[in-house]
Amino acid sequence: MTDKQNLTRRPSPGRDDRAAVDRALKDARVSKIVHNGRTFYAADDVELAMLKGQREYRRRGYPGEWVDKRRGTASTRRELVREWRRRGAGNNSERYRRLTNALMNAAFGMDVQTYRRYKGLSRAGQALRDHMTDVELALLALTETTATAITRGRDSSTFEQLLADVRDAGKIVSDARAGIERASGRAVIDRSHHLERPTDTTPKAA
Repeated sequence: MTDKQNLTRRPSPGRDDRAAVDRALKDARVSKIVHNGRTFYAADDVELAMLKGQREYRRRGYPGEWVDKRRGTASTRRELVREWRRRGAGNNSERYRRLTNALMNAAFGMDVQTYRRYKGLSRAGQALRDHMTDVELALLALTETTATAITRGRDSSTFEQLLADVRDAGKIVSDARAGIERASGRAVIDRSHHLERPTDTTPKAA
């Protein structure tokens, strides 16, 4: 029996039962399920799937140029996470959290939760990247791209090596951030956010 046949024989998950959907996706080893006219994506595809809905961001008042940069960070994140998965992080969510925080600390001087508090984000559904400026997004994409390049160049294969990679990548971008701040006379890390926009909800999967 094929994976697809296995999937179709499973009880259909409730429309809003994300956990059940995730279990079905994992068990069936497919990237998406269409249920009641709605597409659910595997965890590592969720962000890119959401970002395909550019019209949703624009409806919320984001400029087109910003949306393009935001999509870029989704792509760089996805590529980096794939490297982490195959090179030592596996399916351990705590390792992904530590790697992400190490990267953010090295590049921006704050871990994810501290950065969120700095921007006044308190609700779980408020994605930090949705509240970054153009420059913050550009530096984040550069950090993730650099980390991916370093990891591949070193052929890292353990969690400790991955941690060293993201810290080195973050240091490189931290130096670039300092250069931007010296030249512009302004701090790159901005307290501004997009909470004032009329609808502050994460775009749903297409």
